[in-house]
Amino acid sequence: MHGVTAVSSPIGGYKPNSPAGLGTDFGELLMRLLSCAVACTSVLIALTLPAAAEALRPPAMQFTLSIEGPESACADACRRFVSASGMIRADTATEFRILCRA
Repeated sequence: MHGVTAVSSPIGGYKPNSPAGLGTDFGELLMRLLSCAVACTSVLIALTLPAAAEALRPPAMQFTLSIEGPESACADACRRFVSASGMIRADTATEFRILCRA
């Protein structure tokens, strides 16, 4: 073959000479770089995924104590009630107990 020289590979067979004496064939080097890039990207995704998932979750449940109608209209006869909105989480019961003690 004209212009192509071959070297023996450690696992047998022949590979074309590597560019600029890199010591390995160019395709193998490219695959190693691509593998490294994929691994680094995977690590970055794994580190940022929990924060992104938390940002997408609905807010934790919030409780408010409300009064039926304006106090001037019903005075002591106004009914009071608790309203809640948000997602039930592990600390929801504790938050509700805190509201009840207030």
